[in-house]
Amino acid sequence: MAAAVVANLVLSDSLTLNEDMVLQASQDDPVYQLLIARVLAGDWHPQRAQEIACLRQYYSVRERLGMSRGLVTYTYDQNHPRLVVPESLRQQVAANLHAGHQGVDSMLRRARQAVYWPGIEGDLSHHRSSCQTCNTHSPSQPPEPVLLTPPLLYPFQQTVVDIRQLEGHNYLVYADRLTGWLEISHLDNHATSNVIQDKLRRHFSRWGAPEELSMDGGTNLVSEEMKVFLKKWGVKTRVSSAYYPQSNGRAEAAVKSAKRVLRGNIGADGNLDTDKATLALMQYHITPLRDINKSPAQLATGRQLRDGVPTITQKLMVNKFWGQTLRQQERQIGQQHEKIIQQRGNTCQRLPLAPGSSVLVQDQHTKTWNRTGTVVESKGNRQYLIRLQGSGRISLRKREHLRPCNAPTTFDRQGDSSQLMDEVVSLTPTPQPPSPPRSPGKRKPRPPRWLDDYIV
Repeated sequence: MAAAVVANLVLSDSLTLNEDMVLQASQDDPVYQLLIARVLAGDWHPQRAQEIACLRQYYSVRERLGMSRGLVTYTYDQNHPRLVVPESLRQQVAANLHAGHQGVDSMLRRARQAVYWPGIEGDLSHHRSSCQTCNTHSPSQPPEPVLLTPPLLYPFQQTVVDIRQLEGHNYLVYADRLTGWLEISHLDNHATSNVIQDKLRRHFSRWGAPEELSMDGGTNLVSEEMKVFLKKWGVKTRVSSAYYPQSNGRAEAAVKSAKRVLRGNIGADGNLDTDKATLALMQYHITPLRDINKSPAQLATGRQLRDGVPTITQKLMVNKFWGQTLRQQERQIGQQHEKIIQQRGNTCQRLPLAPGSSVLVQDQHTKTWNRTGTVVESKGNRQYLIRLQGSGRISLRKREHLRPCNAPTTFDRQGDSSQLMDEVVSLTPTPQPPSPPRSPGKRKPRPPRWLDDYIV
């Protein structure tokens, strides 16, 4: 049996590596033998391009290489010498460094005390990214910067819609982003697209068709019939990602308000045509909003509504400063946006994903990255259509819940062993003639990009 095969059997059966095993592997590595000869002789070529191709990766650190007990060592900044590991053992060393599923930083800190090879940082990073256990149980990604909606110009310019169930009955919740006005419709347990269209027509006839309608990814809201209906009315749609309700925060707030209004005020069959339900919804409309001290009714109609609470007649008349009140609400929303940005703290801007990219998908129930998929399309607002592996189902996901899969391995770097062995035997490679000096290029100088915003 060949010596190399015996060595592989011995090393593969061992959980630890010592200097003798590294020495045995180095004797079968022609590149390592060339490196030993070069370090002992100290006859490195004046230029990197003149050096043997397989040794060029060591050229930049040639002054830090030494010898100890037949092995090449690497010493940096007067620290303890580190063994230069032969290529055949690098993958096993990387596996040992990652035995406790440490992160890349921990692996590098340990490696910098013992071992070295060119590109060790990239190899260890790749080994960590290839670990299925770590990828499955890695923590959630930090949030990205908040995408704020543009300032609103008038009531019911942007609205939200959602379907929620309360006490076994389905309700359509429709709300305005600017004024907070809330409309609730009973769906009679038939939440089909046609029924929803009938309810929306009533809202459109009362308040006008909005420019944009935000919704979740419910099938009855994003069906082909709904797309045709909204396109006919000139309404753009904004669909929130799966397991990311905060992207439709106004709708979530409206749903909470609707549940609070309806609880205990609906009829036995879920009907809203009762005095209690009407009075409860009216009371919500005339209750001042926090921070601005104006009610949804005052913002939407310019006056308060007459209800069961006695008030002077002047309060029921249209306020001549209605426009100023709306501008005040717009400024208040802007201040809330700034507060949200401050509360988010540190965020992380991620690179966009290209169609066809393989990604890991985080399960929002277990918080593990246990699904894989392929990017089908980028929908804007950091949303992507993902084809999930296995089921083939298309899912709309947020960029925060997607992580690119690892790149191909970097350990599979094989050279021509016969040619390298010939070089080891000779140990006298023919030096290449020095390359002629390059003439300076004629590139046009360009100022750095960060000066684009300045007048120079």
